[in-house]
Amino acid sequence: MADLTGGDFDEAFHEACKGHHQALAKWCVGQGVDGFNYALYEACKEGQQALAEWAAEQGATNFNRALAAACRGGHQDLAEWCLVRQGLTGGATDFNDALYEACRGGHQDLAEWCVVRQGLTGGDTDFNDALCGACRGGHQALAEWCLVRQGLTGGDTDFNWALYEACRGGHQALAEWCVEQGATYFNEALYGACRGGQQALAEWCVGQGLTGGATDFNDALCGACRGGHQDLAEWCVEQGADNFNLALRAACRGGHQDLAEWALDQGATNVSAAVLGCEDADQAEQIKLYSQPPPPK
Repeated sequence: MADLTGGDFDEAFHEACKGHHQALAKWCVGQGVDGFNYALYEACKEGQQALAEWAAEQGATNFNRALAAACRGGHQDLAEWCLVRQGLTGGATDFNDALYEACRGGHQDLAEWCVVRQGLTGGDTDFNDALCGACRGGHQALAEWCLVRQGLTGGDTDFNWALYEACRGGHQALAEWCVEQGATYFNEALYGACRGGQQALAEWCVGQGLTGGATDFNDALCGACRGGHQDLAEWCVEQGADNFNLALRAACRGGHQDLAEWALDQGATNVSAAVLGCEDADQAEQIKLYSQPPPPK
């Protein structure tokens, strides 16, 4: 629930959009909020056309992102509405991003619709990216569909990136399937598992010793901090990770102040470089203050 005691109307607006409460979203706008592209994205993902149309009337313009959101949620009517609105803005339509999201959401009908629409534009269809989406969402049937389609295009299939996505999404069966197809980049997969908060899969990556299992725990530590998972960050340290400056930078980039402070407690010192990655200026200032030595008693 948004805390409005400090006037956090942006967070309240986000909650209103997620909950499909158009009246509350309008009220937040009256308090000075300007986040109509966010509202458009959430509305399309959740299948709320009235809210999507309201966001567009208020000035939302990112219909490519909205199209991808509609595909992820399985809403073809809204996807087609985005297509019309995108045409009105004169912008190029990104069906590859929409295809990724359709596969991530497990919607083969929309995936096939994206492929047809992409073909009409004369552009190349990125089935490797679509495969990653299917693996991220845990949809093996769609992953295999991507594999067949990729073969039809004559392209090489990148199972290493698919392995990363499967580990980040927490889908061990798909991770094992990627390995069966030839994936071997377990350090990257370990990073993905840690970023996604998937300790069982992180341990699985390390255990792939016969095929060169993962050993880059500093990179994994960065993944855990970027994703906001302190338990996995501490696990990485137990495995030997010790680059806390990189961990601090990853935590700042991910917007996780608690993990940034944890990295400082572990000995990170390069604060000025790390806070450049903070999107929230107030959070950057809080991290700077935390890094200062306490005043003398």
